[in-house]
Amino acid sequence: MTADDSQRWPAYLFTEEAPSGMPVKVHLDDRGIIIHARSGLEELVWPFGALHAAPLVTPDLAVVAVFYKYMPEARLEVRSNTFGMALGRYAPQVKASHRSWGHIKLAFLGAVIGVMAWMLFSLWYSHPARFAAGLIPKETRQSLGRTVIASMASQYRVCIAPAGIRSLQKLGHRLTDGVATNADYQITVVNWSLVNAFAAPGGQMLLTHGLIRAAQSPEEVAGVLAHEMGHSIELHPESSIVRALGISAAIDIITGGGGSLSGLGTLLLQNSYARQDERSADEQALRLLERAGISQAGLADFFERIGRKASKRGSETGSSTIGIDGLFRTHPYPLERAQRVRRSNTYATTPAMSADEWKALREICRRTRPLSEKTGSLQ
Repeated sequence: MTADDSQRWPAYLFTEEAPSGMPVKVHLDDRGIIIHARSGLEELVWPFGALHAAPLVTPDLAVVAVFYKYMPEARLEVRSNTFGMALGRYAPQVKASHRSWGHIKLAFLGAVIGVMAWMLFSLWYSHPARFAAGLIPKETRQSLGRTVIASMASQYRVCIAPAGIRSLQKLGHRLTDGVATNADYQITVVNWSLVNAFAAPGGQMLLTHGLIRAAQSPEEVAGVLAHEMGHSIELHPESSIVRALGISAAIDIITGGGGSLSGLGTLLLQNSYARQDERSADEQALRLLERAGISQAGLADFFERIGRKASKRGSETGSSTIGIDGLFRTHPYPLERAQRVRRSNTYATTPAMSADEWKALREICRRTRPLSEKTGSLQ
């Protein structure tokens, strides 16, 4: 590119000899900025590559201040924004669009990477099992969940009475309608007298007929189901596996590197969730119930009732065995949770099911078949 010397700009040159500024004229040619002193002094040449500007040149900058690397005490001021843009074509380092925008992009990228790294480190440091669980692909978690369900209920039969399945599907879809989650929920009802509901990895859920029969209203089933969905949203089942087996062993099994999945169902059934896990799952459940317009009182009623039964058997925490051992083992602190649910906000509600739908759900085990990974879907 050849500089055009046809235009000259009035300017002031500030030096140690002229601290108040010497009037000069400048133009551009291939050598750089050519400075002509009005007093007839020899012209000065400032090569483009040795220049910088402060502030950097922008189209609306009224006064351009240019500095020369080899005359650090000198400053050239040109009161013209046309000069700055012309200079920028030959010395792009003086333009804001050349340097500052690049620096801004780099700074922004660095900030984003730094924040992400800090968040990942914080999550890993505070919740390493949850962090590792979140790295498992969705399809892998679903497959793992189906295997866990089959492992823990292989000796029982799946309940498949059509009217009961339709009632359950309708309730499940109502709870999840419009909710962005990390799973596609599948609910398996088994003909098992144990009073329990259980969330396995990947949104796979097990509901026992014993729990349905123990519930006194469809809102109670809806509340328990929403709570299990809350565990799934928070990746608690996956995190429990990682904590129980250790991160390296869990990854080895999940990725098919070795080990056996056959005992995971029993392992999870025997481990109870931490108090904070129960609290976060309840919070998710309350959000699901409110969005669906189903009363949260059902969740409180159910756990309050079984908690009181447990207390009568001598357990202050509601975790003793009273014929519904599985529920207490995997869902501790029922009375505490019931109190917290009752303190939550109220909202407009409609019944979780019609009377006919509730009757059909309670009779869902009129027809059964052997458990397999492809049955009991909420789809």
